[in-house]
Amino acid sequence: DTQRPVRAKVDWQTWNGVFTAWAESTHPQAHQNLIGLIDRVQQLIQKGQVPKNIISATSFNKVISSHGRRGNVAQAERVFHWMQNHADESMHPDTETYYGLIVACCNAGDPSRAQQYLEQSCEMVIDGTLPRSSLDPRSFTAVMDAWGRSKAQNAGNRALDVFRLMEQSLPGESSNSVHKYGSIIWALARAPQNSKTVSTVLSIFGRMMQQWQGGNASLQPNGTTINGVLSCFVNSTSKHAIQQA
Repeated sequence: DTQRPVRAKVDWQTWNGVFTAWAESTHPQAHQNLIGLIDRVQQLIQKGQVPKNIISATSFNKVISSHGRRGNVAQAERVFHWMQNHADESMHPDTETYYGLIVACCNAGDPSRAQQYLEQSCEMVIDGTLPRSSLDPRSFTAVMDAWGRSKAQNAGNRALDVFRLMEQSLPGESSNSVHKYGSIIWALARAPQNSKTVSTVLSIFGRMMQQWQGGNASLQPNGTTINGVLSCFVNSTSKHAIQQA
């Protein structure tokens, strides 16, 4: 007997894997291919050939992520505003949406805009639109890193603002990581320095050391943080910085 071909059932997880692959692809047309794929799936949904849950906010977050990898802020923002105005609340922006936008701004060399979106997401947690558990430490460290790469004269202070916002918005273990301290130390070391930069870095490093010695093993200094402190001394305009190092 001739056997009939068996159709494999493709669920939302399978489709999400494909969306993710295109979102993380370095192919120059990746975001266009991803949008085309989503359009195709929406057509299949309308025909009743695939379940409705295959397309969700996560699908469009992948589009924003794809734009974010290339620093395409305008395109990422268009998708974001479309999600904001969608009649279906399940399509509204979530923490991953904001993270994608923040990465797009950082990769475009616009830490100020990235910080605006970060602060917006924190305000949404305060007013209850987003759960506190949805705040992502990656968003804070991405903005601090972006300020560190910035040549703006106030870059160090802006990075410190983000560091303080992280401590306020993510109290406790969720923000107590060596990566968090490494990010702010390197941001200050790379940014244009002033007379207070070295003392600020030493104070932050001292807090980290104190918590580590107090039993927080996750804050054990590593090569990244120590090199960041030393780099701050090397880049300092202070006459006594090298001796302090």
